[in-house]
Order: sequence, then structure tokens, then C-alpha cells
Amino acid sequence: MSHAHRPFLLDLHTFPRQPGALRHVERRVETAEAWGDQLIGLPARSPVEVVCDVAAVGEGILVTGRAVCLLAGLCARCLASLERPTEVTFHELFVYADRAEHHAAAAGVGLRTRPGGAPRRPTDSGEDEDWPLTDGETIDLEDVVRDAVMLDLPWTPVCEDDCAGLCVDCGANLNCDPSHSHAGRTDARWAALASWVPSVDAGPVNPGLMK
Repeated sequence: MSHAHRPFLLDLHTFPRQPGALRHVERRVETAEAWGDQLIGLPARSPVEVVCDVAAVGEGILVTGRAVCLLAGLCARCLASLERPTEVTFHELFVYADRAEHHAAAAGVGLRTRPGGAPRRPTDSGEDEDWPLTDGETIDLEDVVRDAVMLDLPWTPVCEDDCAGLCVDCGANLNCDPSHSHAGRTDARWAALASWVPSVDAGPVNPGLMK
């Protein structure tokens, strides 16, 4: 994939690898694809403000920062459209590829990958965990920022905390008509029977028909 299609890619080819080196980055980018679920998230090509500090450390490049974006979606109660600004923070160490290979070789385990090619490393518990790598020339913050945004998404987004939702009988928006009620109303399916009165000439009911 070319750099043009990786908006969160940071070019660090002039960034010194010497521990203690620091760079401040502020960038406005757009998401290449939608993030989120059916109720709320970031549509494709949503703007994201990224502000972070990039620091060189012994094992790699440490990135600490925040991202500001505008979530869009539907209220889980009344299904009205909503927008909500959000700010998330992130903290990630991108390990130098040559250092990762060195440690993996020293541990005698090799550098493993998961589907898609993302590097993995073994932990003390015996399970693998993500191990983001860098060649020291570039780092891609897309996965880091996306994960931070996804973890911050509300389980049940609402337009207002006191949203009344929809009428369970007819679907009317109760926020627009707080006094809406179906008490005393006749179901339209039975309206034709509302004025029906049994005939007095019908005679007694034959008990045999009740068996």
C-alpha cells in the first residue's frame, strides 16, 4: 500500500534513533474507511485531529498522544441522528524491527505473525500479544488511533440522557409528544365490533353447542 493511502503514517527518516530524541506532531487526517458499528462510529473520510509526542527510547519509538474526532450515528432509543465530539488518548511503543528479531532469536522462539502479517511476541503467560514494529523510518498510527476510538464508543448512544424513546405500540417519538398515550383507545383491528350489540331475538344458546 502506498503512503498516499496511509494517512496516519508518520515519516521519521530524519528522526534520530538516539534515546531521548523528541518530536511533537500535530496532524489533521481522514479515515480511509468507516470505524464503528451500526449505531455509532466514524464514517469513511471523517476528519481526525492527531496530536502526539514521538520519543526515541532504547527499544524503539514511544508515541503518546490524543485524537479528536466527531462521532456520528443513531440514538439507541429514538433512532434520531446524532453527532458527538470525542477525544481519546493513546500510548504505544513501536519496537525497532532489528531489536525484535534479536530478542526473539535470543529467546529461541522466532518472530511470529498473525493473519495479515502483524508481528506477535510470546508473553510470560504463554499467549501471544501484538508487537508493533518500526524500521525507524516510519510508524503507522492508524491501528493505535482506531483501537482507542473503538474502545471509547458508547454501548448505547443516546441523543439526550433523558431521551424518552419510541412508543412500543405505534413507534411515535415520545420526545415530540410527551403526553402520547394509547390508554382508552380501541385497537383498529377491533373497531368494527365496538358498536356491535347482540340481538335480543337470538334466543337462548343451545347448550349442546358449548360442548
